[in-house]
Amino acid sequence: MQRGNRELATHLAFEPHLMGPHSDVLEGETEQLELSGLVDSAQGLYSLTPLGEEVAKNVAKTVPIQEIELVEQTKELLNDLHRDELLALVYFGMVPPEYKDESEEYERIRRNRIPLALRLLKKEKISAGKAAEIAGVSVDELIARFDQLPA
Repeated sequence: MQRGNRELATHLAFEPHLMGPHSDVLEGETEQLELSGLVDSAQGLYSLTPLGEEVAKNVAKTVPIQEIELVEQTKELLNDLHRDELLALVYFGMVPPEYKDESEEYERIRRNRIPLALRLLKKEKISAGKAAEIAGVSVDELIARFDQLPA
């Protein structure tokens, strides 16, 4: 989503961090939404409260349909990903190399990038080309491994 909206990318100002890209701005705004009673977080999972859903419906009436579609596409992509799948997608498919430098998670994810890419492909979250990019192998090699996955 950040790449799709340069204004948002500039505003959020992501920086390299121990867990990958981090935005102090986003963290602060998320905390403010929680304090306002619009968002709830439980075990690191964020969701709108009933008040948040009401506010979101009202805001949606004023937002261009293209932006709403972008948010919906992003939610569809990310909402059911395991943490490691998300990190693989971020580290190998979304961010420049310098965002990996300070990460404590990068090496573990790098060692598991092929099975993680296969899981993303199996969930139909990414194309075979993107999965091969994440896995660091050719599309043919990835497809051969995909065919060996249990049903």
